[in-house]
Amino acid sequence: MAAGLPLANKSQQGIISGGFIFQSFGNWEGTEMTLTFFVYPSEYYFNNPANFTLNWIKNTPFSDALKQTIGGVYKKSKININISGDLKLPYDCVGFYGTLDDLAQFVLQISTEMNHPVYIVPQANEINIFDDTYKPDPVPIAFTDLIGQPTWISPNVMQVKTVLRADIISGSYINMPEKFQNIPGLISTRTDSMPSSMKYNSAFLGKFYVIEMRHIGNYRSPDGSGWATIMNCAVEGTQP
Repeated sequence: MAAGLPLANKSQQGIISGGFIFQSFGNWEGTEMTLTFFVYPSEYYFNNPANFTLNWIKNTPFSDALKQTIGGVYKKSKININISGDLKLPYDCVGFYGTLDDLAQFVLQISTEMNHPVYIVPQANEINIFDDTYKPDPVPIAFTDLIGQPTWISPNVMQVKTVLRADIISGSYINMPEKFQNIPGLISTRTDSMPSSMKYNSAFLGKFYVIEMRHIGNYRSPDGSGWATIMNCAVEGTQP
């Protein structure tokens, strides 16, 4: 939310997407006019490949090879690598890839075989590389950030909808709120007033791992739910 709004939080603001628009089209349905963009998260794609050269020397950390491979193409991007130092091979591994997606698929495949799946997640002008050993500080979710109540969508996986968030990516941990915070103007019921007193508590508590997410935005919509982040989160310790 922008500055000036009652619940605006500057720490949640930022760029949520960036890349190359490789297709767009407009549409007109009734009174609704839309313009749709298909964005590839890189200027390099199947028709304009780059030269990702992986040169993983035996008995050296995988992080060194990835930093050299990706840094050689994305010279202006910030690369955050948080993976286990035990990821080493007893032989040299060399590969050539045209896109970051191709490289990410190979990295996930070979690291999964080594029992430490490594994920590559680009966002804005940063490339985040992490595995299951990475334990970042959880991002707090305030009760006022929630749009509706979270819900279970599969065993140990919940879906939560919040105001638009730029400070959360796939691989982040979030802390669900324990109760409604005390804010000026809040009128609450007594704790023994059932069931209305239950409205001040979230049905989901504790720490969750973000396994996938998406952002939605409806241009010029005055409704807060028209600008939101939807996350699928696993219970801590059950993430893939």
